[in-house]
Amino acid sequence: MMDVSVATAFVAGVLSISSPCVLPLIPVYLAHLAGTSAGDLSPRARSRVLANAAAYVIGFSTVFILLGVALGAAGALFGTAGWVSGNRGWLVRIGGIVMILLGLYQIGLIQIPFLNRDRRMMINNVESGRLVSSFLIGVTFGAG
Repeated sequence: MMDVSVATAFVAGVLSISSPCVLPLIPVYLAHLAGTSAGDLSPRARSRVLANAAAYVIGFSTVFILLGVALGAAGALFGTAGWVSGNRGWLVRIGGIVMILLGLYQIGLIQIPFLNRDRRMMINNVESGRLVSSFLIGVTFGAG
């Protein structure tokens, strides 16, 4: 097992949150979690922000824990199954073809119609700063 120092984990976290796709979301995330103005520095507001941040982290972690468990179980199932072991070469080739097709789609050389669909859920009257909404924002952020 590899030991990782706290400093290394902290630096990795800072680098991952500083990526161009995540950095613009930080102000929205902080404003949602706080649910209050920046000028309100009362102890009640601080505890509220801390509770909302914890709910966000629990939601975010739930996605990654469930994903890890599911992929670990799938790996254990497919890694020991006779059919998969005998056809591993074909599975690698098919996976490679899928990756190439998705790359061509990404750069616009081919069109895959079902990937162009857009689904949005419109939720009205969502109160920021609530534990449930902070948990759901964490789940959504983790799933994204």
